[in-house]
Amino acid sequence: EGTITREDPPEAIARVDAAAFAAALASFRGSITQTPPMYSAIKVDGRPLHERARAGESIEVPSREVEIFELEAGESCPPQFDFSARCSKGTYIRTLAADIAATFALGGHLTALRRTAIGALSVTDGLTLAAIEADPDAAARGAMSMADAISWMPTLTLADAEVVQVRQGKRLARAPETVGLHRALDADGRLVALLEAAEGGMRVQRGFPPAADG
Repeated sequence: EGTITREDPPEAIARVDAAAFAAALASFRGSITQTPPMYSAIKVDGRPLHERARAGESIEVPSREVEIFELEAGESCPPQFDFSARCSKGTYIRTLAADIAATFALGGHLTALRRTAIGALSVTDGLTLAAIEADPDAAARGAMSMADAISWMPTLTLADAEVVQVRQGKRLARAPETVGLHRALDADGRLVALLEAAEGGMRVQRGFPPAADG
């Protein structure tokens, strides 16, 4: 939205071919520094940047370090280039695209963006809308359980008495082996709650009713 902020000469754009684009990606693998875009949800002084941008404010956005684990060129039809990235939390692909273009002293922006995985979850494990509509019952049976969806978390298996205690919102007198959130399962492997280490044990951050993960 808004007005055009930059136009590059066609002859400069034409000098970037698929091979040059692929070669430019090498410098963006590993730890890099990014400046998030103004149209983002990052808060500065308590206000999201996108609110400031829409209000016409211009402020200095703090840069931060992110990690690009994999970055590969895909099919290209210059001046449009496809690429795939596996990156750390907090990475802005919009900014990455603009920074890649800047290595050629050109402007650049995204024309499409698709998230294909997050953590252990991948689109290859998903169901299409057409498949769900064709057989809702089969889709429901094939859906991943909530417990499996967060299987990467440290796990606590609760005794029956502890399940009752947690469902009542009471603190669990356990010493966790790791910090952060833990998934708490009952004896049948169903998700009971998300627990977090606190003084004197584990406190309930989010509880789930008995039928939520059945």
